[in-house]
Amino acid sequence: MADRRKALVIGGGVAGMSAAISLREAGLEVHVCDQDPHWRVYGAGITITS
Repeated sequence: MADRRKALVIGGGVAGMSAAISLREAGLEVHVCDQDPHWRVYGAGITITS
C-alpha cells in the first residue's frame, strides 16, 4: 500500500487557504476545516489598488 501524505488545515481564512493551496501543490491531500459551516466573509481581505 502506498503512503499518502495528508494535511489538515484548521481555519479557512487567508492564511489557511494559502497553506492549503501550497500543500496541495506540493502533492498532499488537504482537508480544510472552519468553524463557520457557511463560509461567510467577515470583511477581511487583501485589496490592491492602482
